Amino acid sequence: MSTIIIHIEDPGALNLLEGVLENLKKAGLAFSILAEGFAAEKLANSSYLIKKNKNTAQEILIKHSPSLLIVGTSENTNSFGFELILEARLLDIYSIGLVDMWCNTSNRFRGNTKNALFYCPDEVFVPDMKTLEAFKNIGLEENRQTLVGNPVFKRALDWKESNKNKKNYSGFHNQSIDKLTITFIGEGWDRLDRKASMKNTNYTLKGSGTYDFRTIIVMEELIECLQKLNISCHTILRVHPNSNLDDYLPVANEFNQISIEEDAYEICMRSDVIVGMTSMLLLEACLLGKPTLSILPDIQERSWMPNTEFGPTATVSSREELFNYWKEKKFLDYESVIPEWVTLNYDDKFIKRITALLMMQ
Repeated sequence: MSTIIIHIEDPGALNLLEGVLENLKKAGLAFSILAEGFAAEKLANSSYLIKKNKNTAQEILIKHSPSLLIVGTSENTNSFGFELILEARLLDIYSIGLVDMWCNTSNRFRGNTKNALFYCPDEVFVPDMKTLEAFKNIGLEENRQTLVGNPVFKRALDWKESNKNKKNYSGFHNQSIDKLTITFIGEGWDRLDRKASMKNTNYTLKGSGTYDFRTIIVMEELIECLQKLNISCHTILRVHPNSNLDDYLPVANEFNQISIEEDAYEICMRSDVIVGMTSMLLLEACLLGKPTLSILPDIQERSWMPNTEFGPTATVSSREELFNYWKEKKFLDYESVIPEWVTLNYDDKFIKRITALLMMQ
């Protein structure tokens, strides 16, 4: 029997667990993983997988009789994770929810109900104080939250350190800067709040005016700016793992290259400038030491991510600012630093809390 059952579905939740699983094993904690969607594809060869088949949440929990249930939040409002959380309550199994960033706090555990905390587990692991405060604001007591940090920060910094001597990884990919390699990180539709991905009255960037999809609008602004300034560049569109290429058409055809399966860090490190909006990969790129630019059609989105709110990612919200960024080659002024918001040792805090909870069971 497994001491811990982990349900995981979306890329963000998988990021939170990838570096922890080995430490759970080292700590002698028995666990099983119930993976669906994106996570099922990525973990297809894992020896820790258990099959859902046609079993109900109740049947799975009774069969495996875990002491703890860990559920990664998902953009699927009908996630099986919600059923597991409800059944865990009935079976008196302690449940933990994993949250990777503060965005969409009020929709993380809502499902299809009107109650933002309807499916909320017994405890929520949060990455930073901003997320903790956001949950407090919707009624989740602070004593039901544990601040553990985000393993993505450490993973990016460790990867950078272990690959720092590789060719084309230091400085600019093209030292003469005659032709820039620019990677744009796409974002898919927000499935928890579709309106967050659509043009609103606060937008100061509107693209051609043909589309309402936030990512398409920003892609149009970027391509038009580069063309008008006649900047010699090779452009790459990195497709978000929760979306497909169709989401970005027809504007995707304006890019020189499409990246889907390639290693994301490799793509970033072989680029001169990484452009995006508020994706986790843009944050990771800045931790890798690359010049990063966030194009925000609504300036209020600046607070969505620590690298855009506090730096070092540059942000623009108007055509004038965007044009000046490229015209003045502001990316050349970028200095690679470890931001102050990279503080907590996630793996350590995660394992210590899990171990403490198991001792109390």
